Amino acid sequence: MYNNSDKNTNGVNLMKKTDYDKILYRLVDMLGRFNDGQRLSAREMAEEYAVSVRTVQRDIARLSERFGIGKFGNKYGFDGTRAVSRQLLPQDTIVIEVLEQFAKDCGEEFARHTSALFNRISSNKERIFIKNLAQDIDVNSSDLLLLYEAISTNKIVTAIYSIDGSEFDIKFAPLKIANFNNFWYAISMKFGNNSGVRTYYLNNIKNVQICTEKFIPNDDLNSALENSINIWFKPEITPFEVRLLIAPQVAKYFTRQRLSKTQRTIATHEDGSVEIALKITDEMEILPIIKSYIPFVRPLAPKSLRDRLNSEVLEYIKSENLE
Repeated sequence: MYNNSDKNTNGVNLMKKTDYDKILYRLVDMLGRFNDGQRLSAREMAEEYAVSVRTVQRDIARLSERFGIGKFGNKYGFDGTRAVSRQLLPQDTIVIEVLEQFAKDCGEEFARHTSALFNRISSNKERIFIKNLAQDIDVNSSDLLLLYEAISTNKIVTAIYSIDGSEFDIKFAPLKIANFNNFWYAISMKFGNNSGVRTYYLNNIKNVQICTEKFIPNDDLNSALENSINIWFKPEITPFEVRLLIAPQVAKYFTRQRLSKTQRTIATHEDGSVEIALKITDEMEILPIIKSYIPFVRPLAPKSLRDRLNSEVLEYIKSENLE
């Protein structure tokens, strides 16, 4: 998978994008054929894809991480232990979306061959890439898969990042791909600061390359990311609790879908209102949400949050009156 002749000026081994194009082709084709009920030996696939048996076995290992791929004698196929239509995790969905797009890019005949597989997956999963809800990801499919691979293997990546029309070389340790307020970001651990993160706007990233250099992810940091609400989270800050009173008119929206994993219901009142508590690391994680539901959501604690909301609302009313 790594070619020692492909090095950057610092002597770091990099993975070719063309290698990933070939990998994508094989993975999509294997999934499509397994979905059709075929069982194939590693040798058969190696001859067909013009690669080594060991390469095919690595491909099978990749697929086995997300699907139930079993061995039947000397042949491989779906073993039924994990339905392809299972509820997918966000990282699973990213890979499937990339593979699906790649299949379409390979031409009508190839897309037809794999369409049944993707229809089977899509019919029962909650898709992340919903155009009317989330911003389109305008990232090369190979770049996206490279990021996914780097996250899965804890490897450093290099890329070109665009800011205000200028391009910069960046090197980062990717932890997650996240959607905050319908914008997509690559979340990276800060170098030299094991508790901090940097966020990169995903659509501004290109020419991703995986280095052989690995990093050690911070479990506390990953846990903080899982509990984050939006881009304002600060994982280096100790979370503090916020209590909100939700009016009956909108209570169902907060009980059906929690704002974060830390959300809990404190009380349900006779009039249908609900009191909830959750933990945040910055007031801006929750303020925009409260403002969008005024007058149906009121902060109860901490007092600093309540005072800030009142001040900002009064300032807004004052500015409107002046006009």
